[in-house]
Amino acid sequence: ISGLMAIVKVSQTSAEQDAIEYTQAACQSRPAAMKGRQMGDWSAAPWDNDEAADWFECYWNGGGMDLVWRTIHGFRADTEQYDAVRAACVVLACFGSAYAWPYAYLEQRLPTLQAAIVLLQNMLQPPSEEWGFLEMWGNNAAVVAAVEEQIRQLQLHIGLP
Repeated sequence: ISGLMAIVKVSQTSAEQDAIEYTQAACQSRPAAMKGRQMGDWSAAPWDNDEAADWFECYWNGGGMDLVWRTIHGFRADTEQYDAVRAACVVLACFGSAYAWPYAYLEQRLPTLQAAIVLLQNMLQPPSEEWGFLEMWGNNAAVVAAVEEQIRQLQLHIGLP
């Protein structure tokens, strides 16, 4: 029986390692991994959809502030990763205060908050036809209100009313 337990243990370890490697690979190439994986939107909240859930998985599995920074500063409208941006903005709203912001990223705080606000504003007032956020959500009034609230929360961190 102990030999059987060792085989089971090795199999579990191998499966666990495979899962870890898959998650790490997906998180490192986030836009490619998330593209086409939008299976569900559960509500207007920025965390209530598959894309955001995938993004938060990467955040909690080691992506951290580097993932937030890459999501905000690396965004391109043609990738349609709007819900990943909204998820990153949840983290920014929570930790955007100078007192809660990680010290190692302090110089990036203001530019990141400002860039996030611009992205959210562009979702609601598209600067070009590439921006399809409102179309993707069917001009849902609850989603518009949720994005407006995210903008307000981020503006508070940079002293805007």
